[in-house]
Amino acid sequence: MSTTRPPHRPRTAVEVNAAGIKALIDALGVADAARFLQQYGPGLGNYTAKREELLGRLSMKEAQRLGEEMESSQQA
Repeated sequence: MSTTRPPHRPRTAVEVNAAGIKALIDALGVADAARFLQQYGPGLGNYTAKREELLGRLSMKEAQRLGEEMESSQQA
C-alpha cells in the first residue's frame, strides 16, 4: 500500500492507473509495457452487430461442435 495516502481512503482511478502502469514497467520494462498496453484499445466497429452477422443465433452446442471440428482439422 502506498505511504502517500491514508490507508482508509480508496485509491482514485488515476492512482490505480498510475500504480498499474508502474507495475507493468517494473515487470516488463518500458518498451514491453508499451507493447502490452497497445493491445488493449477501443477497437473499431460494432462488435455486437458483427458477431450477430457472423454467428447469428448459434447455440452453445453448435458452437462447441464447430470448435471441436476446427480443432480436429488443425490437428490432422
